[in-house]
Amino acid sequence: MPSETNDSKSEHRSHEERSVIVGNPPIEFEIKKELDELHRSPEWATGLARKVLIRYPDFQITLRAMKTNTRIPEHHNLGRICVQTVLGHIRMHAGGKLFDLPRGKALILDRAVTHDVGAVEESAFLLTVALPQNSAS
Repeated sequence: MPSETNDSKSEHRSHEERSVIVGNPPIEFEIKKELDELHRSPEWATGLARKVLIRYPDFQITLRAMKTNTRIPEHHNLGRICVQTVLGHIRMHAGGKLFDLPRGKALILDRAVTHDVGAVEESAFLLTVALPQNSAS
């Protein structure tokens, strides 16, 4: 099963990605602006696009966008995750259950829980990953 981590070799790393060092001042971003940029990216033509918004060694926030009826196949993540739908409607299978996540809903999964994601309609979600300390680089 594939694993999504902040060190994934297959992950597209944008030059706009912001790496943050502990002790830096607070950072804010506007989700709509970031999503508009993501929709203009070449990656969006495939139906799935992502942009890492914040990356610490043990914590990451990624904005993911999906066109209607696209899927992210079954995989797991080494860290605990929170998936928060900010646009549209997604569904996730995890732990033998189906979770319905329209805009405004969130789902938290523990480490290494196998899951998939499907877009019921054009959607976007924030993926927040808290990696275990021993896996942070």
